[in-house]
Amino acid sequence: DEGVNGKIFYFIRSQSEYFRINSSTGEVFVKQQLKYQNSTGAGSLNINRHSFIVTASDRAVKPLMSETTVIVNIVDSNDNPPEFDSPSYFTPVTKSVKV
Repeated sequence: DEGVNGKIFYFIRSQSEYFRINSSTGEVFVKQQLKYQNSTGAGSLNINRHSFIVTASDRAVKPLMSETTVIVNIVDSNDNPPEFDSPSYFTPVTKSVKV
């Protein structure tokens, strides 16, 4: 398509506390850091999953639109620095060990 029919814009259908979208490119960004939360005791609610609906539309008088659901899963990672109880460690290595 050409003209306004060929220009697509994107938007998140409902307000999102955590995400925003570039209306020209459709690129999704986080507004704030997403943190994994221990979901023990949360029942069936998955607090580590965010979902929102993105709509793409042209700018025609009778616009064509399409929607998709975006799902973002937050996974746990070890983001803590290692802790060592001793200032040094020793272990023997035999001659036959391949390096």
